[in-house]
Amino acid sequence: MTIPTITDVAAAWHSLPPEKRDFIGILVIDMVLQGFISGEAYIVGEQPEDLAVLDEDIRGNAKCAEDELLTTLTQVVEAALPDLFGAPNENPMWCENPGPRPGVGHAP
Repeated sequence: MTIPTITDVAAAWHSLPPEKRDFIGILVIDMVLQGFISGEAYIVGEQPEDLAVLDEDIRGNAKCAEDELLTTLTQVVEAALPDLFGAPNENPMWCENPGPRPGVGHAP
């Protein structure tokens, strides 16, 4: 088993069509912006003066948006790069257990 390295990640990134790279990049920037607004990614000393935005409702909405964007980003990236993450419901060939993911499609 050879776990992908940053070189593999870079090669996978550059293999994507420009439109897909742009879409992923926009998702990443929006996610980081929402983290900045929420204070989750920005607060230094956990003091109100450290926050970029003081309104708790705005910060809470931004945190929810950040979480949703992370979920969307994960789904988009995994689907766009099956060599790194595997085809739907399958582990990638590089992992110790390639092929169908255990438990996928099986009734509990």
